[in-house]
Amino acid sequence: MMKNYSFFELINQYIIEIPIIQRDYAQGREQENVTYIREKFVSNLVSSIIKGEPIHLGFIYGKVEGKDELEKMKLHSEAVEKLLSTVKQYANQFNINVDSTISTEVITLKNTLRFIPLDGQQRLTTLFLLYWYINMRKGNGHGNWLTNFKYNNRKSALAFFDELSSNDNILKIRSDIDSKNKINIKDQISKYIWYLSKWDYDATVNGAIVMLEQIHKEFSKSPELNFKEIELKTLSFTFDFFDLHELNQSDELYIKMNERGKQLTDFEHFKAWLQNFTEKKYDSGEQKIFLRDFWVKIDTIWLDFFWKNLDVDYTGLDDLYFNFLKTMALNYHLGSGKEREIPDFLKSLVQDIRNTDSYDREKVQYIPISKFLSKIKREDHNDFLFELFSYEALEFITDAFNALFKLSENMEFTVAITEVTTKPFASNSILNAYIKKSSFTLNLWDHAMYYAIIKYFQKVQSCKITHLKNWLRILRNIIYNTYIQNPENLYIALNTIDNLFNEHFLDSVLLSDIINADNFELRFFNQNQLNEEKTKGRLLKNEQWHSCIDKLEKHPYFYGQINFIFNLCQSDGGDNYNYEQFESYSKVLYLLFEKDTEEFLLQRALLSLGDYLIKVNSNWTFCKTDTDSLRSRNENWRRVFIQDDKLKILELLILEIIKRENIRLDFNSILIDIINSHQYNIDQWEYYFVESAYPLQQSKLMEIRWNNNDDIRLLPAKTIIGYHLELRTIFLLKFIYKKLINIEPFEKIEFLWDKGSTGHPGISITGYEFSNKTYRLDIRYSLNKNIYDFCFYNEADIIRNRLANQLIVNNLTDYNYDDNFKHYFKQIHFSNIVQEIQTLCTNLKTIS
Repeated sequence: MMKNYSFFELINQYIIEIPIIQRDYAQGREQENVTYIREKFVSNLVSSIIKGEPIHLGFIYGKVEGKDELEKMKLHSEAVEKLLSTVKQYANQFNINVDSTISTEVITLKNTLRFIPLDGQQRLTTLFLLYWYINMRKGNGHGNWLTNFKYNNRKSALAFFDELSSNDNILKIRSDIDSKNKINIKDQISKYIWYLSKWDYDATVNGAIVMLEQIHKEFSKSPELNFKEIELKTLSFTFDFFDLHELNQSDELYIKMNERGKQLTDFEHFKAWLQNFTEKKYDSGEQKIFLRDFWVKIDTIWLDFFWKNLDVDYTGLDDLYFNFLKTMALNYHLGSGKEREIPDFLKSLVQDIRNTDSYDREKVQYIPISKFLSKIKREDHNDFLFELFSYEALEFITDAFNALFKLSENMEFTVAITEVTTKPFASNSILNAYIKKSSFTLNLWDHAMYYAIIKYFQKVQSCKITHLKNWLRILRNIIYNTYIQNPENLYIALNTIDNLFNEHFLDSVLLSDIINADNFELRFFNQNQLNEEKTKGRLLKNEQWHSCIDKLEKHPYFYGQINFIFNLCQSDGGDNYNYEQFESYSKVLYLLFEKDTEEFLLQRALLSLGDYLIKVNSNWTFCKTDTDSLRSRNENWRRVFIQDDKLKILELLILEIIKRENIRLDFNSILIDIINSHQYNIDQWEYYFVESAYPLQQSKLMEIRWNNNDDIRLLPAKTIIGYHLELRTIFLLKFIYKKLINIEPFEKIEFLWDKGSTGHPGISITGYEFSNKTYRLDIRYSLNKNIYDFCFYNEADIIRNRLANQLIVNNLTDYNYDDNFKHYFKQIHFSNIVQEIQTLCTNLKTIS
């Protein structure tokens, strides 16, 4: 049962005992985040006293111990009194005078009951110090209530508060303040004889002294104040008080709250500030009821939800919990924003809150409370106070928790959402978002999808699985196929999702029907994807399409975007699609685009049927089956899917595969068979890629610079400025190895890199040593008619020293000498290369 207490009533009725497992008193810590809260809190308290205005300080929870003992004492007293009354009545019959009064200690609540706070320790300690200070300035000396505050979590702190509350010490401190115009309480207390040096190392004692100094500074701003006129009993600092047992919470929750660590977290400082702020601002009856419920849940069932689901050390509980609250509050403002573009203050908060992906305690940045509550200036001079944790944002946080509890209570909903958001879409289980270390901060697509799920359960009254999956599947496909790369994108995405739910959501209407309405619009999101969803919505009314579409949408590369398959299966160019063809094509396509093989069978098989390469700026790409990002998918195969001429080549490959399905070959073997059936010859550039996977394996980006049929460069980077390789010589290198040519007396074959558009890359056969000189053979394609330039020389740093030994020169059959470069060269046709290399090597070995 909730009770309303003033602090003075509370400390007179109960011994307030801070237990051994509680944290140190931290509102006196001298850190940026704590100092801000301390100064603001004390300022509000002192202002309330001066102006005579009440302050409600939220909720405090804890255990009240001693009730059973009190009840037993009362029962014993009543039993003794009844017995004596009976004896007296019996004695009176015989005119015997019996004294029926007994001398017993007066039983009072304050001597018996102890309140052990679960939440509220910091506020209670601050108020005790405030009341102590006022009592000291009044000159009242020791009041009985002063003994009712115990700091049992540290023996040294307990001793300090005992000394602080002694009559002599109170009077001495008051005397020192009266005798000096200015006094630094913090310095003064540490100089007293009763002050123990070990207290310098006690965080609670230090915090208490800093708080007293702050209280003293704040009162010093009002020198005209007469402390004797302040009545402690009438100061209206009130709490809503709950006994833990009456909340039906076990001691386990009490222990959990304190296992988070002795040091007060940023979250707890924030919570104290927010509770004070909201209690003062939102004071209507309905708002008070909501806030009362909010603060109860934030320290009970919501906290317990995070506690049960964490996969980090419990000292990280507050970090994950606080991060969730910040993110949900942020989501409310992003979703409900009225501006066309994200305001700067919101953009800044997005960047501050989303500061680390996976949870790392060292990387979680402190965000000043001033960012949660800041005055925003507008160009039209209509300035306003931005509250991240506004009343409406707190309502959205409540809705988010309601959704999580609804999901945790209904396994059918959980399974449905998991099926829709399973990989490849959400990077982790989206229902574990914000409660697991790996999903401390979601990527922006997951972030938007999570928001859509919360909005769904915020709006739905009677949830049906078919309706849930229909809404979330379409939203999933639209979200994950739209670029959401920065705070600006996230703002518009959440804003659009919010408008969609607010304007169109009904429990009885599927999203597939809503988007097919003539006047339906959805800004920001990929309009091609939206049109695709309209097509699917019409097809899915027929049950036979369900499993096939569902499987394709979850393909790791297609990622919900399968419109190109519909285009291949249009029977009349309209909305009629051949299901049997769609099913047959789908089976092939699913296997084709699972992942790239080491031999790049998909790319080579497709090229064997036609030039499908896509132009990317100055380069041409073979396309990677890369699922790392939306950009990667859009810049690779999806460009093939949307170009009719390229798509036709893909269809040819599908038909060739289907044609071979009855042959007893596995899928890769079918692709190899198609590759081996190609019709290219060595005069065509395609020949070299189809015949061997090696050139593609050396092209890290899967991109080439195609100047003409005879001039093709393999690029390790996007530009040709840097070092790169040349197609035909790379093919030749692998060809030499394949033919098992013995290159002795040379040692190895290696790439001959060159750079720039005028560079001339090739390969080198190196490592032949004779008569203290090292020789090499460079081979470059002449860029014309399958002719290769052979260049033999001594590897000297200076060109004039390249002259070869005469014995070697005598064996360089048909080589010409170039006096400018001091090397020997000749041109060889591709068909004669093997023989030429073997002849040269044989001659050189003879000399050796």
